[in-house]
Amino acid sequence: MRRIAILLALVVCLGIFCLPVSAADQATGATYVQLNATVLADGSAQVTVTVRLHLEEKQDNVQFPLPASAENVTLNGAQARTRVADGLTQVQLGNILAGDSGFTLSYTLPRVVDLQTDEKGEKEKLMLTLPLLSGFFAPVEMMELAVILPDTVPMRPTFFSGYHQQSIESAMRITWRDNTITAETTAYLKDHETLQLSLQVQEDMFPQLQLYEPLLGAWQAAALVAAVLAVLYYLVCLLPVIPRRIRCFSAPEGISAGDVGTCLVGAGTDLTMLVFSWAQLGYIRMELTHKDKVTLVRRMDMGNERSPYEVRIFKALFQGRQQVAGSSYHYARLCRKVAASSPLRKQLFKPRSGDPRIFLGLAVLSGAFSGASMAVQLTEHVALQVLLGVALAPVCGLLAYGLQRGGYSLPLGERNPLYAGLGCGAGWILLGILLGQPWQTLAMAIFQLLCGLAAASGGHRTQRGCRCLAQLRSLRKFMLATPAGELQRMLKANPSYFYELAPYALAMGVDRQFARKFGSLPLPDCSFLVTSLPRELTAAQLSSLMRRAAKSLNALQKRLPYENLTKR
Repeated sequence: MRRIAILLALVVCLGIFCLPVSAADQATGATYVQLNATVLADGSAQVTVTVRLHLEEKQDNVQFPLPASAENVTLNGAQARTRVADGLTQVQLGNILAGDSGFTLSYTLPRVVDLQTDEKGEKEKLMLTLPLLSGFFAPVEMMELAVILPDTVPMRPTFFSGYHQQSIESAMRITWRDNTITAETTAYLKDHETLQLSLQVQEDMFPQLQLYEPLLGAWQAAALVAAVLAVLYYLVCLLPVIPRRIRCFSAPEGISAGDVGTCLVGAGTDLTMLVFSWAQLGYIRMELTHKDKVTLVRRMDMGNERSPYEVRIFKALFQGRQQVAGSSYHYARLCRKVAASSPLRKQLFKPRSGDPRIFLGLAVLSGAFSGASMAVQLTEHVALQVLLGVALAPVCGLLAYGLQRGGYSLPLGERNPLYAGLGCGAGWILLGILLGQPWQTLAMAIFQLLCGLAAASGGHRTQRGCRCLAQLRSLRKFMLATPAGELQRMLKANPSYFYELAPYALAMGVDRQFARKFGSLPLPDCSFLVTSLPRELTAAQLSSLMRRAAKSLNALQKRLPYENLTKR
C-alpha cells in the first residue's frame, strides 16, 4: 500500500513538471524582433522594425529608442510622436497593457555609409554602419534581420553589441548571398542591449553618395559671390582718393549747411539745413512757438549773390508769400523734391563715378543669401528648407539694410539710424546664435556695417569734391577736438562765431558737443531764431532750440509716405 502511495505521488509531481508554460509565466520582454533595412545608392537606409511584446503587467509611457538621426518615423503606419533624449530619438509608444502586443516602426537613416579611418588614423575606408538596436528597456528573445544592399555583398559583415562586443557573433547565425545579408540570434539579448552591423563597401556601390561635403553650400557660395562683386564694384567704381589733411576752422566757401550731406556722402540737398543757412545769413527769420511749431518769415529777397539753384528753391518755398508754416504739406513736398536732386553733386563727383546704391544692393543680396544658407543648414527636408529660406532671406536682407544705414549715418553724425543699425546687428547675431551659425552672422553683420560706412564716402571725386570733403572733415574734427578755452577766446574775438558755424555743426550731428565747449558764455541776441525764451542764451540752449526746430521741420516729410505728399 505504501509503495502505491509513493508511486501516485511521483506521477502527480511528474504531471506538474511536464505541464506547458502558460503566457502568464513568461518573462517580460520582446518575444520577437524583425528588422528589414534597404540601403539605397545615396548611402541612406529605409528601415522597418516589427516588435512582438509580452508584458506581465501594464507598462506606462513605454518608449522605443532609435538612432538620433532617424527621420520620418511612423508607428503602425501613422506619424509617430518622438522626442530626442540622451542622444537618441525616443518613439512614444504610450501605455501598454499586460499580455501580448506588437507594433511596427518605419524610419529613414539619412547617412549610414561614410568614410572612416583605421585605428592608426592613416588610411580611410568606406564603411556601412547600420544600428540595429539602440537600447530597448526589455530583453529580446529572438531577433531576425535582413539588409538589402544596392549591389553584391563584398565580404562577411561584422556585428558589435554593447554587452558582448564582437563576441555577439557566436550567438548569431549569419548568412550573406548576392545583395542580401540575413541573420538571427540564437540566444537572449539582454535589456538595453545595443547592436550594430558594420561592413566595408566600395564606392561604386553608392554612385549617388557625396563622400566629401563641399566647403561652401550653394547659398553660402552665392552670398560670397555677391559680397565679392560688391567689393569689386566698390574698388573699381567708388573707391575715393583719400583727401589730404588740411586745417579748417571756418565755414567752407561756397558750401551751405544744406550741401553738407552732398559733400560728405553724395546725398541730395537738405532743405531744412538750407533754411538754417538762409536764416543765419539774414534772408529769413524762424519763429519757434512753445509747441515747437516753426513759421518761416521772409525778411528780404534773394538775389544773384546766391546760386541760381538756391534762388529757385527760395522762390518755390515762399511763392510770393511773406511766411510759410514749417509743418505744412507744401514744405514737406518741397523737402522731398529738393532731396531728390543736387546740382552741386555734378561738381563734386566725376561723371563716371559709380552708384553707391548698386554697391549696397549687392551687399544686401549677400546678406539675404546668407540667411537662406542658414535655413539649408537647419534641416535636410527640402520643403522645410524652402519655407525657412523664403522666411529668413528677406529678414536677413532687411537686417543688412539696417546695418548699412547705421554705417552710412556715421559721417553725418545721425544717432537714430546708427542705434537702429546696431540693434539690427545685435538681432542678427542673436538669430545666428539661435540657429547655430554665430560666426557666419557676426562676419556678415560686420561686413554690412563696413559697407554702409564705405558707401558714405564712396565715389570718384573731382578736385573740388576732394577739397570740400577734406574741409568738412577737418571742420568736424575741429569742432570736436578743439579745447573749450580756445573756442571761447574765438567767441570773444568774434561774437557771431558760433552763429556762423552752428548750422554746419547741426548738419554734421556734432552741434551738442560743439555748443557745450562754449560753456556759460552768453551769446548776442539771435535775430534768425525767435522764441519766447529770454534773449540772452548760451550756446547749449541755442543748440537745443535749433535741434527742436529742425525736428519740427522734418517731422511731416518723415512721417508720411511719398504718395500722400504728392496727392495733397
